[in-house]
Amino acid sequence: MKITALEEYGLRCLVQLARHGAEAPLAAREIAAAEGLTVEYVTQLLVRLRHAGLVRSVRGSHGGFFLTRRPEAMTMGDVSRALGEPLLERLCAAYTGTRTSCIHEGAACGILDFWTDIAGKVHGVLDGYTLRDLAVRMDPVREAPARAAREV
Repeated sequence: MKITALEEYGLRCLVQLARHGAEAPLAAREIAAAEGLTVEYVTQLLVRLRHAGLVRSVRGSHGGFFLTRRPEAMTMGDVSRALGEPLLERLCAAYTGTRTSCIHEGAACGILDFWTDIAGKVHGVLDGYTLRDLAVRMDPVREAPARAAREV
């Protein structure tokens, strides 16, 4: 499985929003500064996430972005489907050999069934993790005792 820059940085933006909370919007420039990214790139990511229904924006001098759902209700599967390439493309259309269509088209195909099963399992794992899970893992207060224990 390949993780694209779009997926990685988009997820980082979402984690920043989850950690910030829902009481006030978070500006793209604040996210960009926290993640070491350009404001333009963060804005592109947030617009894509808005089109996918994962964030909403508020305009104005005190504007910014909010999550559309609580972090515990947003899964990594949601994020992957919004930002990533489909795990299973139309294999029959892509791998036709010397023919114009797959030799197995219209027939039972164990290979396609295998890839479909794998894609379903990957989505199942991704759907088992929430944005809150990642935000908690990145919480510096939670990390400090673990780091101190490792240093002893």
